[in-house]
Amino acid sequence: MGKRKGKADVERRLAALERSLASAAAAAPCEAPEEEPEEDIADWRRKGRPVGKAASVLLTIQLVALALLAALCWGPVLAGWQTYGVVSDSMAPSMWRNDLAFVDRSVAPEDLSVGDVAAFHLGNGKVCGHRVVSIDREARTIQTKGDAVELQDAAPVPFEKVFGETKGSIALLGGPLMFYQEHKLACVAVLVAIAAALFALTLVFPPKPKLREEEPAPEEEALSPAGGWDEEPAAA
Repeated sequence: MGKRKGKADVERRLAALERSLASAAAAAPCEAPEEEPEEDIADWRRKGRPVGKAASVLLTIQLVALALLAALCWGPVLAGWQTYGVVSDSMAPSMWRNDLAFVDRSVAPEDLSVGDVAAFHLGNGKVCGHRVVSIDREARTIQTKGDAVELQDAAPVPFEKVFGETKGSIALLGGPLMFYQEHKLACVAVLVAIAAALFALTLVFPPKPKLREEEPAPEEEALSPAGGWDEEPAAA
C-alpha cells in the first residue's frame, strides 16, 4: 500500500509540474509577432519600388541636364569663347530673346568685316551684339545695327569697346543662365534640395536586386560546337 501511495503521489506531482510548464509556455510571449514589423517594412519597401525607380531616373536626368548646361555655358571659356544670354529680339531672326550667344573673344576689332556680328560693351556691365554695317578704320570705329531694327545704332562703337565676334547661338538656353546669374543662392539651394530628396527616395525604396545568373554546368562549357565544322577531318 505504501508503494502504491508513493507512486500515485509522484504521478500527481508530475502532472502538476506538466500543467505548470504548459501554463508558463502559454503565457510566454510568442516570437512570431516580433518578425511581423520587419515583414511589414519589407513589404512597404517592395510596394514603394516604383517611387524609388522614378526618383532614380529623375535624379539622373537632373544631373545630366546640369552637366550639359554647365558644359555649354562655361566649357567654351577654355577655348577663348564667352557665353551671354540674349535679352532682346533686336537681332531676330538670327538671335532671339533668351538664346545663348557664343562670342569669340580672340577676334580683334581690326579683323571684323561688314556683315559680322560684333560684341561690344555698352557700359554698366551690359554688352551688345549687333551686325557691322560699316567700318571707319581711320577713326577706329564701327557702325552697327540690329537685324530686326530699321535704323542704325545711334553712335559708332569705338574699337576699344569691341571685345569679340558673335559666332552663333542656341535657342532658349540663355534664359536659365541669366536666371541663375540673378538668383545664384536660391538656385543652388533649390537644386541641392531636389537632389537630396530624390537621393533619399532611392535609399528608402531601393530597386529590386538583380538575381545572379546561374553558371553553366561544366559539361555545357566543355561541349564543342555541334557538327564540329571547325575541325579538320582526320587523314585516312
